[in-house]
Amino acid sequence: MAEKGEGPHKTRSTNRKAGEPEDLVPGEFPLVERIISDTTQSDVQAAEALVEIARRGDVSLEERFEALAHGLNLDFKSFSGLAAETNLPLELAQRFLDELLNRNQQPVLQIEGCLALLNHTDQCIRSQAMEQLAFLVEKESLVESPQELKTAALAKLEELRKNPPASATADSSDVIPDLAPE
Repeated sequence: MAEKGEGPHKTRSTNRKAGEPEDLVPGEFPLVERIISDTTQSDVQAAEALVEIARRGDVSLEERFEALAHGLNLDFKSFSGLAAETNLPLELAQRFLDELLNRNQQPVLQIEGCLALLNHTDQCIRSQAMEQLAFLVEKESLVESPQELKTAALAKLEELRKNPPASATADSSDVIPDLAPE
């Protein structure tokens, strides 16, 4: 099995999906700029470094948001642990959810992301995640039944992993977070 960064497109210098240094205003987000401009790192390595910035409470919310925005475009999956953090700032949780909803070709990733956001302390984020999850598993009637919805989502994940849709990409994790207490 190849290690991170091996294979074709191993560095962002040959595979820039997002985060071109010229996209940033010089000096405005120095931590993000440093990572984005380092072309020796793979997309995954850069995304993981950006996750750490997004987690840092001592960094401005604006720079954390910028790290999230660039990182999601580099490697969305790297941010799944961040999404499961109960006290993730609302702006970051909302951005993750908004971006997640655009991943129609990755139903496993969408379901896992919605499950992760069910841990959030903000009721609005949890409600949006539940509504989207109910839609994804085609069980809208379960939107008011978190445990039943979670069970349906886990069953759908198992089904999708056994029989992935032809259009889906292999971008899923093995860790499914628990629902937040009711």
